[in-house]
Amino acid sequence: MAIMLSKTYDALISAGAPDDKARDAAEELADYENRLASIDNQLAIMNGHFAAIDGRFAAIESRLAAIDGRFAGMDARLSALEGKLNVVIWAMGINAAATIAILGVLLRHA
Repeated sequence: MAIMLSKTYDALISAGAPDDKARDAAEELADYENRLASIDNQLAIMNGHFAAIDGRFAAIESRLAAIDGRFAGMDARLSALEGKLNVVIWAMGINAAATIAILGVLLRHA
């Protein structure tokens, strides 16, 4: 026996519909109600999946933020290293100029 909506069946009978047509209509409406309930369940499942995906994206974003923080620290260290390297280059230039000047003085007197 098929499932039907009894209140809809009673309303159709009281409205004067024949018994067989009222029963068929109530069963058809019950079938649509079952379909809608199934769609609601599927949407609830999909919402759960979307929530899980959203959680995964949040975790990925936090990991990327941590990586970005590490790169910022490396950037600061590279800037400090660049400053030290500039000092070494200047010292080498001054040393080379002084060496050439001393060689010039020594070779001129020789």
